[in-house]
Amino acid sequence: MELMRASNVATISGVLHRAIADLELKVPGKGKVAFAAGEVYEFFQELNKVIASSEKSIFIVDPYLDATVFDYYLNSRGTGVTVRLLLSKNSENVKAAAEKYAQQYATVLEVRKSNKIHDRVIFLDGYVCWIVGQSLKDAAKAKPTYLAPLAPDVVATKLEHYESIWANAQAI
Repeated sequence: MELMRASNVATISGVLHRAIADLELKVPGKGKVAFAAGEVYEFFQELNKVIASSEKSIFIVDPYLDATVFDYYLNSRGTGVTVRLLLSKNSENVKAAAEKYAQQYATVLEVRKSNKIHDRVIFLDGYVCWIVGQSLKDAAKAKPTYLAPLAPDVVATKLEHYESIWANAQAI
């Protein structure tokens, strides 16, 4: 009886380890998360992978966001994926680009302004969050930065805070 139990445990353990290994092969790696000063293109590549992974919605919070977000990052947005941008500076610069973007892509874009933001975060599909060390417009140009996923157990609370700010922000 004890011998059968040990054999069964070994079999179950082997099946679990194989299943985990199979899943690890199917799940893409997290990619690079820390970028040295000057690694602008590597940051660009990684953030575009993040943006492209969204299936429904993208919510970018960045106080110093500028119009380059449209050319550099939103081109990797999937068809039908909605975008919300929350910023506090450069609103005139972003407004002109947003109007042109909206003319071509209809109602997928909303932009608002609030002076109650400081962090730079990107929410995808309402349950994934990435933290960015510098504004997207300057990321890795002259100083090191990072692009790191936020722990899943914190995302809902953080999103709730930014949804509240969004609700009271000024449309531009």
